[in-house]
Amino acid sequence: MPSHHTATNAEALHLAGAAAAQRGRPAEALELLSRAARLDPRNPLVHFNLSATLAALGRMEAALGAVDAAIGLGVALPQAHRLRGDLLKALGRFDPALESYTRAAALAPRDAGLRIECGNMLAMRDRMEEAVRAFGEALALDPASAEAHRQRGAALSILQAHTEALASLDRAVELAPGSADARFMRALVLLAAGDYARGFPDHESRWSSGLSSSSRERRTLAQPLWLGRENLAGLRILLYSEQGLGDTLQFCRYASLVAERGATVVLQVQQPLVELLRQLRGVAEVVGEKETPPPFDCHCPLMSLPLAFETRLETVPALPSYLSADPARVAAWRQRLGERRAPRVGLMWNGNPDNPVDRYRSFPLAAWLPHLPPGFEYYSLQRFVRAEDREALRDGIVRDLSAGQSDFGDAAALCECMDVVVSVCTSVAHLSGALGRPTWVLLSQLADWRWLLEREDSPRYPTARLYRQRVRGEWPEVFGRVAADLTRGPF
Repeated sequence: MPSHHTATNAEALHLAGAAAAQRGRPAEALELLSRAARLDPRNPLVHFNLSATLAALGRMEAALGAVDAAIGLGVALPQAHRLRGDLLKALGRFDPALESYTRAAALAPRDAGLRIECGNMLAMRDRMEEAVRAFGEALALDPASAEAHRQRGAALSILQAHTEALASLDRAVELAPGSADARFMRALVLLAAGDYARGFPDHESRWSSGLSSSSRERRTLAQPLWLGRENLAGLRILLYSEQGLGDTLQFCRYASLVAERGATVVLQVQQPLVELLRQLRGVAEVVGEKETPPPFDCHCPLMSLPLAFETRLETVPALPSYLSADPARVAAWRQRLGERRAPRVGLMWNGNPDNPVDRYRSFPLAAWLPHLPPGFEYYSLQRFVRAEDREALRDGIVRDLSAGQSDFGDAAALCECMDVVVSVCTSVAHLSGALGRPTWVLLSQLADWRWLLEREDSPRYPTARLYRQRVRGEWPEVFGRVAADLTRGPF
């Protein structure tokens, strides 16, 4: 047991360290709190504050050790369990994080924020029904929590309870009208429901929402933003990509409508799309995203064009095709594929692994192989093949074409060589649809808003057919319907 003098010194160091941390001087705080912990190792508050300071310095594993020391002293500190949950969440250890938040909530039964954290972790583990209940518990404690309403709305949308989700998100926006996250989440629900009049204005909140990749792509430009009001005659306008390749392929269709307003259109897109989009109608010049565009008078990001044109479901620009493949590349690929012995089916089973919803939309090729009916030539259109799929490609049922693809010009040519493209929701699905090819899109229950709800067709792609999961996370039934339709034909 420390002497009175030692304890006094330890407490003085503890208070000085805590004060340094509050003043934003974590390095100084770390030195003081470390000394206090050595002098008084039985004080849980010292270990707790030391943990918080280590976390502020980015030393998460060390912080976890310090908070474990605080908890191990047996004092009921809900804030220590919460900090432990925060650290584990930051380290990607979601199951133990949930355990820590649950323990903290039990120790602080009136803390709505801890119920929100429990709900977040349950949602991260795809335990959506339980997440909805946790957010409901938070609202029972704090009915005016905009965050709980927003998170509950997000979870309900995943459960396909769209009316209830929208009610929660409306309430979140009412309580926190300045919350970009609440407006952005509401936009996704409205757009999925086809309510474009309300959805596209809310979708502009993507620029400020941490839930959207657009917030990381926002540009600061001296020229004015054009959103449909000003006369474009005689002006040069820059249209530019902001999110994924599929988004660019989908919304570049508006370029011709902008040109019809009398503007000279400069299109700035991701480098793999530059060559392909040079033949897009209405575009005067295409440059890569890292190139300096020519001088322009105004600008508009591609995903704001539906708002600029006041798009509604019945006015979505839906040409039979608005892109085309290079005939020379098509001929080269046909020669490489060799003699046709059966109908050709192009397959895509995963997208960008960095996409936050990739775990819902993608699956291993091995899961699909047993459901592919005989009598067809199957080709992998994946430009990048994941390590876990290479073994499945070796059995020869699906021919790997990844080595010969250099950009989307090759992908477009390959789509032209196929009788049908069967793809998860990724850029090749949008490419095939834009080319006017028969395109079958496999959709998880958490389908992107662009595919709307329940429909088996798409107003954007007249040649597309949609195959939706009927049970969340279950693909075999979807594979069965695709197999039956392949066998039945025609495409």
